[in-house]
Amino acid sequence: MLFCTRHGILKKEKSADRAGKRRNGNMKTKFGIVGCGFLGNIVADAWKKGLLEDYELVGVTSRTFASAEKTAASVGCAACADVDALLALEPEYIVEAASVEAVRAMAVPVLHRGVNLVVLSI
Repeated sequence: MLFCTRHGILKKEKSADRAGKRRNGNMKTKFGIVGCGFLGNIVADAWKKGLLEDYELVGVTSRTFASAEKTAASVGCAACADVDALLALEPEYIVEAASVEAVRAMAVPVLHRGVNLVVLSI
């Protein structure tokens, strides 16, 4: 399920400066991951292996900071203490891989910041 702020609940235009740059000058879309368990690590590992070549993983956060640090160290991104710290890195997308409760807690703040939310929990 994808909540796209441009097409749904909240409307806010994205600026080009929110995305990173590829070495060859093409734009990469910044994203972050909430949840560093099994599912979150699948997404992080896919990025590390180059399967998400148009994206830049800027940071991860999890229920425990130790879990976020472990994932961040394994893929080479920032470990964030909470969702607010992750949002400070200005991702265009947040990939939720935590829990339905995490979605309830972060959906409105994430969408109010103009960030798209990809929900993986069911």
